[in-house]
Amino acid sequence: MLAALAATVFLFYLWQTTRPGPLRLTQVKFSDLPGWRSADLNQALASFARGCAVIAARPATTPMGAGGYGGTAADWLSACNNVHGEARAFFETNFTPYQVSAGGARSGLFTGYYEPLIRASRTRQGAYQTPVYGEPPDLVRVDLSQFNPRFAGEHISGRLDGHKLVPYPSRADIDAHGIANTQILFWCDDPVALFFLQIQGSGRVTLDDGSSERIAYAGENGRPYTAIGRILINEGVLTSQNVSLSSIRDWLKQNPSRAQAVMEADQSFVFFEEKPVGNAAVGSPGTLGAPLTPRASTCWALLIMSMPRRSGRS
Repeated sequence: MLAALAATVFLFYLWQTTRPGPLRLTQVKFSDLPGWRSADLNQALASFARGCAVIAARPATTPMGAGGYGGTAADWLSACNNVHGEARAFFETNFTPYQVSAGGARSGLFTGYYEPLIRASRTRQGAYQTPVYGEPPDLVRVDLSQFNPRFAGEHISGRLDGHKLVPYPSRADIDAHGIANTQILFWCDDPVALFFLQIQGSGRVTLDDGSSERIAYAGENGRPYTAIGRILINEGVLTSQNVSLSSIRDWLKQNPSRAQAVMEADQSFVFFEEKPVGNAAVGSPGTLGAPLTPRASTCWALLIMSMPRRSGRS
């Protein structure tokens, strides 16, 4: 992905729901980027600097990205050591822009990440009845690239049954039976809010005593993720024109008798860990391990680039 290992690469972000063809990178000019001259790039530079702090602490030979497609940590140090001055000049000096396409497809979809806020209690009481689980002690995550390099970026999760790795319980199973010997971090007052927190992968918690915590992705059950918006479109209750986070949430709230079954159509289930809020102006750590910066950090869809998942679904 690097144009030259001495210089880093700046990419257009492209996402497709299906992969129509092989990844293609076409070098372009910075002037080709829509809004480049007028954009405020200071937050992008701050985001890059936070990432550099993580990279600098790693051994020089550490692969960047699944399978090392982004070179090694050492390949990024030249740009990292020059993080100063005017942001636009920094990127134009140290980066090469590329347009990403897939086969004949030259357009894609941006989606937004946000930190959901849930209300919760340390104890089960009153409206606080929905458990927020920590990572189960019997959850096993397998990096398939350790068995064959062609599976770089691919993981499966499950549990051991004797000498066999078997699927972990689905969302419906967990809702019905719980998870034995697993810490319940909090009790939430809104199962729909918790569902969207699981989709995002991280967020914040306001506790009934007035305190706040970050809640970060710790693992998942390894079951397939299903977008329930597509289910609601297929059932005719929403359309492709009006489906959105808000319309899905509103439908779930307005149809409590059906909401649980629709949410359980998504078999995937996310487990969390507590983190201090720290700097409230930035988000939870991303894949690299650096805090996400509002309007600056981006996350690749796994269909475009394979990267190990740490904090979320992208």
